[in-house]
Amino acid sequence: MYLNHEQLTFHLTSLKKNLKKSIFPSVWKDVGVEVGVHIKDSNYHASEVLAKPQMRGLLARRLRIHMVGAFLVSLGVAALYKFGVAEPRKKAYTDFYKNYSPQKDFEEMKKAGIFRSIK
Repeated sequence: MYLNHEQLTFHLTSLKKNLKKSIFPSVWKDVGVEVGVHIKDSNYHASEVLAKPQMRGLLARRLRIHMVGAFLVSLGVAALYKFGVAEPRKKAYTDFYKNYSPQKDFEEMKKAGIFRSIK
């Protein structure tokens, strides 16, 4: 939000009045330092107070979140593999061996001349 000089002055003074009324004077001294003004292309820009970044326990918290996500993704991939690959493969083997006759298969290979030592 870009403001001209008059608007910026009005907003900053009203902000200071409201903060002084609602916050203890000892705290106001610390907060007043964080309210600043940035200049860009001769227009004034009011900055907002930023929250402090979390520094302690950040890695542990992010790892916990990512480990849960990785576990859920791996469960999903395992379920997709089981029902998309393994189960159809088991069914195909079962159907093949249900009607499979090794003796009939041997006779067909013998007739085709695959075995040289057998006539």
